[in-house]
Amino acid sequence: MPSCLIVADRRTVRGKIENIPGFTDGIFSVQDEAAAFVSQVVDPKAGEQVIDLCASPGGKTLNMADLMGNLGKIIAVDKNENRLNLIKTNRQRLGLTNIEIVLGDGTSIDLPLADKVLVDAPCSGTGVINKRADIRLKRTKLDLAGLTTLQKELLRNAAKLVKAGGSLIYSACSIEQEENQDMFSWFLSNFRDFKAQDLTPYFPDGALAGYDMADQAKHGYALFLPSKHDVSGFFVARFQRQAAPEA
Repeated sequence: MPSCLIVADRRTVRGKIENIPGFTDGIFSVQDEAAAFVSQVVDPKAGEQVIDLCASPGGKTLNMADLMGNLGKIIAVDKNENRLNLIKTNRQRLGLTNIEIVLGDGTSIDLPLADKVLVDAPCSGTGVINKRADIRLKRTKLDLAGLTTLQKELLRNAAKLVKAGGSLIYSACSIEQEENQDMFSWFLSNFRDFKAQDLTPYFPDGALAGYDMADQAKHGYALFLPSKHDVSGFFVARFQRQAAPEA
């Protein structure tokens, strides 16, 4: 991602992140490179209305608000008030004024229709086991069944919030087919007024060939694998709601 700077040697950055020059001044935020790519796929534009339906702790909300040049509005929704407070703190640190924070349940909340809706869904987290080793021991098949049910509920509600001609973006930090390709197929089968969108334009030049992802990107999704792409495991897909036919 051209917007990301990677600390190749952690020994060069000692102590707390807050101690790095520029952090308290709002010059940068900390985010995984694959997670930053999700905001690139959302492609929020200045002046648009965007909904982040599972917003906390806020990395993608903040990234999108910055990409919009602090213009338009992002409605950051989550049902965990304490985690929403993290967005409030970082919103102030970064000087972002185009974020509206809303306490609510993404599976049922009713909001004005938006140009873009992001569902960065709660998931198994198997793509980030390198950062959370406890996932390997705690996750079960029963957890996966419950999570896929929740993901479908979030997508059902998200679909209602997208303007005609607008886009819905789904992402998960998972490498499980049930949460990724299967969810992609399920959504297209059940929401016929949405079509998958080609992700090719959102990749930096040369990245598709280097990652061997050209075919899946054309179909409307991308699956990053830690073993293959040298980033955290992540899935992202983009769907467009068809414009209403002219009267």
